[in-house]
Amino acid sequence: HFENLAAFELVKRKCKVIIISDGECDPKLQFEGLANLIRLCSVELGVTIDINVSDIHPKKANANITSDYFIKPNDEFDWSQKRYAIGKIFYGEDDKDYGWIIYLKASMTGNEDTAIKQYKATHPDFPHETTGDQFYAENQFESYRSLGRDIVEKLFENLRVNDDNPQINKTKSRDTYLSDLAKFLYNLL
Repeated sequence: HFENLAAFELVKRKCKVIIISDGECDPKLQFEGLANLIRLCSVELGVTIDINVSDIHPKKANANITSDYFIKPNDEFDWSQKRYAIGKIFYGEDDKDYGWIIYLKASMTGNEDTAIKQYKATHPDFPHETTGDQFYAENQFESYRSLGRDIVEKLFENLRVNDDNPQINKTKSRDTYLSDLAKFLYNLL
C-alpha cells in the first residue's frame, strides 16, 4: 500500500473536508497511518497537515470512567479521552487555501455501552484485533459497528445544526456546509 488511510488522493485534489476513519491494527495508538499520510503529503505535495491527536493517546484509567461488572476503572486497560481529532490542511502559502480533516480513530474511552465493554473484556485486543482473519463472528462485527457509531455520535453530540446558527447554516451548498461544520468542530474542540 502507498498509504493506508486512503486520504492522499483526497489531499491531492485539495478537498475542503476529508473524513478519515482509521481502523488499522494499532494497539499502542502510535498513529502510523496518520503520520505516514502527513509525511507523504509534505514531501510529495508540499501540503502541511496540522492535527493534534494527544487526546486520543491512551491514558491510565481514571475516575471519569463508568464502572460496570465487566471493566472496572482500575483494570489494566489504558483509555483515550477522545476518539477523534479535527485538523487543518494547509494547501499553499495563501491563508485562504486550506481544508479540514476530521480524523476518527478506533479507540475506547471506557465509557462505551455494556455490550462493547463486555466484548473488550473478553477480547483484550479490541478494537485492534488482527485483520488476518476476515471472517468476523456476529458479536465481533456488532462490537466494531457499535463502537464506530458511538465515536461519531460523541463527535456530533454537542452540535445542533439549524437555520438560526450563523456558524453553520444547512441551507448553504453541501461543500460550504461541510467546511463550516469542520471549522465549527475545530473551534469547539
